[in-house]
Amino acid sequence: MSRRSQASADVWSVRLLAAGERALWRIGPLAIWLERTEIEWRLAWLREPDHAELASRRCFETGVEPPPAEAETVRFVLRKTGERVRMSPVVPDRSLVVSPRTPVLVPSGEEATLFVSAPVWIDVLVEESARLLRQIAAARPSDTWFGSVLDGELSYALLTHGRSRLEEMPEATHRAITPMRIHNQADEPLELDQVNLTVPFLSLFRGERGRLWTEAVVLRREEAGEMARLEVRPGPPVEAGEAELVHEPRSRAERGRLVRAFNSWILPSRREG
Repeated sequence: MSRRSQASADVWSVRLLAAGERALWRIGPLAIWLERTEIEWRLAWLREPDHAELASRRCFETGVEPPPAEAETVRFVLRKTGERVRMSPVVPDRSLVVSPRTPVLVPSGEEATLFVSAPVWIDVLVEESARLLRQIAAARPSDTWFGSVLDGELSYALLTHGRSRLEEMPEATHRAITPMRIHNQADEPLELDQVNLTVPFLSLFRGERGRLWTEAVVLRREEAGEMARLEVRPGPPVEAGEAELVHEPRSRAERGRLVRAFNSWILPSRREG
């Protein structure tokens, strides 16, 4: 085992691992160990509860102790391993059914922006061979079903504060922020009870202060009782500042299919009165 030891707060850059060396990435509540031999990669990960005190954690270290016994572990056996490895964030692999902790209403004729954050998945990549060893959820939301029994999809449930001020968003290494811009041009208030956010169609960006972002989505409701329609603003949102593309969308679709997927994003309110 290498005796070289270093620590860094940059968890997304390419790293060089010598044969016999073990490294540790801490990304929010997720810890990932990766050990290289001449012909094997030994990967382990352990996910702690997604508490606020762990959200901003970001650290890379080498020369670390082996992972604890409770960590999930897998080995990859190859003809030869490369030395260049990288952790890369990507949007979740399913849609998110977003439920505000407190009901949100946008009055007639008003506009508002809500910021929603969701955990990312982590690609464990070997750069020389462009090989994906594993994809690991930084914090895995619970499963849920969106839509009818016959015409629905398996999604993730996400309970959110839906903050209206960016400065109120806590720093979170393992989460990506989606700005939702709401335009209610109907004669009645628009209640956001549950939102189906189809994140696999969105790109991922890294903005200022290292925050992760998706494109902004714009919800427009023009007639009372009609389904609101949704648009995607290409490129990083203005709140991200100077930003770089981190990952293309998981899913590519014709525009018609994309719009149909988003057009079902508001569910009927579960509340009466």
